[in-house]
Amino acid sequence: MFPDNIFVTSCLGFVAYTYVGYPLLMLVLSLVIRRKVKPDENCERPSVTFIIPARNSEHFIREKIVNTLAINQQDARSVEIVIVSDESTDGTDDIVREYQNMDVRLIRLEDRAGKESGQQVAIENTDGEIIVFTDVRAQLEPESLSNFLAYFKDPKIGAVSSIDAIPEGLSGEALYVRYEMWLRALESRVCSLVGLSGSCFAARRSVCDNWHEDIPSDFFTALNTVRAGYRSVLARDIPCTYGVQKDTSKEYSRKVRTVLRGLTCFFSYWTLLVPLKYGFFSFQFFSHKLCRWLIPFFLIAGVAVLLVSTESVMTFSLGLVGVYLFLLAAGFAWYLPAAHENILCRVALFFALSNVAIVHAWIDLVRGKRMVTWEPTKA
Repeated sequence: MFPDNIFVTSCLGFVAYTYVGYPLLMLVLSLVIRRKVKPDENCERPSVTFIIPARNSEHFIREKIVNTLAINQQDARSVEIVIVSDESTDGTDDIVREYQNMDVRLIRLEDRAGKESGQQVAIENTDGEIIVFTDVRAQLEPESLSNFLAYFKDPKIGAVSSIDAIPEGLSGEALYVRYEMWLRALESRVCSLVGLSGSCFAARRSVCDNWHEDIPSDFFTALNTVRAGYRSVLARDIPCTYGVQKDTSKEYSRKVRTVLRGLTCFFSYWTLLVPLKYGFFSFQFFSHKLCRWLIPFFLIAGVAVLLVSTESVMTFSLGLVGVYLFLLAAGFAWYLPAAHENILCRVALFFALSNVAIVHAWIDLVRGKRMVTWEPTKA
């Protein structure tokens, strides 16, 4: 019989590899392999289209339009700005029409279809060679467009991701964003990004030919980029701020939705796991995405063995105490507002909710549930 201590160690080893081992390996590789952006100075400036999906966004759309127009003015060049209203029932469309004489165009979907469907309609009705996809609540710096275009002077780059501005404080969410942006920066240097920032990214039109309506565009665009022979990079000089959901229950729903859509996309592109065809990117794809989504099952298996094991009673008892203290800290953060002041409790709650959400998403996936439309969260 397989020894309990080896089994538990293997489970913990998998978790450690996913969160620590893989990033450290990427760090080491980034010191040896540093793929730099190599601009072709003879490259002509491409035409640009901004695509902004909106659904009942009357509280945010004006600020978004003003922000996007400021980017255009800073670049001193004309760009195409398209707002796609996904059957909005509030004042979103009326606000957009106020800016029609400033080259802001409204495309309204009369039947609700979802974010990616709206983006596809906009792609089919615009001409920009470079398309910037940005959410209605995302705010960009005035020089963002110039910075985007600087990357696309390199003919090997097919997509560029903004960097998520790091939320203030030491919450679980803030720490996770710092960690994720650091890991993406390493992947960008070594090979190519596995996923782009959903709040804002840009891509060549040719990368957008194979569009999907039922999986996340920020994920599959990064994968389409690799399939098309390009690479995608993280732009540290293009910070993007966005609203953070502070309602824990709504944040949990968002996490379930995000993982479910990510899993659906992953299995639609599973052939990218073939290293003979896609090289090192296959390893990134497996380690960054699939391993992350398998962690809760390894944790559950490890804890289950701890509960029934008779080997090394003292060691296993200490392990169970650790599990108990972790769950206690997460429970305090969930039920007691005062516990949110404690960083350990906040991190424990974030980790616990994230992994419960992953299990929830796997169950939904197996049951055949898919997520195409949803109501935008209000901060």
